[in-house]
Formats: sequence, structure tokens, C-alpha cells
Amino acid sequence: MKNEPPTHVLGLAHPPIPVVRIGLIGLGNRGLLTLERYMLIKPVEIKALCEIRPGNLAKGQALLTKGGHPAATGYAGENGWQQMCCNPDIDLIIICTDWSKVSMLPSKCPPP
Repeated sequence: MKNEPPTHVLGLAHPPIPVVRIGLIGLGNRGLLTLERYMLIKPVEIKALCEIRPGNLAKGQALLTKGGHPAATGYAGENGWQQMCCNPDIDLIIICTDWSKVSMLPSKCPPP
């Protein structure tokens, strides 16, 4: 039936968003490469970057500047990702940390 909720994630859908505003958590090698890829997509704005190490946060901001993008809001420290989750200007958060860190994040995210 058409009005039944999807039973698999592949059946999920959302109306198109003209510009997708993204936040990235983790700016090590994996995160910086992810940032570079998403900077190439035109209907995407990088709104926020989150990293425990200040040097990597600076590297992410430098990549944005070098690519002609505006600076993103920076979140630092062990709990910076929680602040990022509360930012209403973000449509999608991409977690680029290693697996040992990923498993604890969703269970601790504050409710929207």
C-alpha cells in the first residue's frame, strides 16, 4: 500500500533540499578528504567543522578558504560535536571519525 511506512532504509525519501548544509565531525585524514569531496558539490554548503585537535580544525578551515568557500563554524574539544548537533543551520552531519568513536556519538546526541 502507498501510505504504509517503508520497511527498509532504501525506501526512505525526503523532499529535495535546494542547498544541503553540512557539518563534518572528525578532520583527520578521512575527514579532510571527505571535506575536499563535498566542497566540489555545488548545492552543498559546509556550515560546520568539528575536531578534537585544533591543528586539524585549522587545516579544514584552510581547505575551505583555499577552495573559495566561506569559513565554517568551528567546534573543538571532546564535546564540540554535541554543540554542533544543536546548530539549526545544519541539515546533515557526516561523522568521519574512527569506528571506536562513532559508536558512542549517536547515543549521546541531544534531541532536536
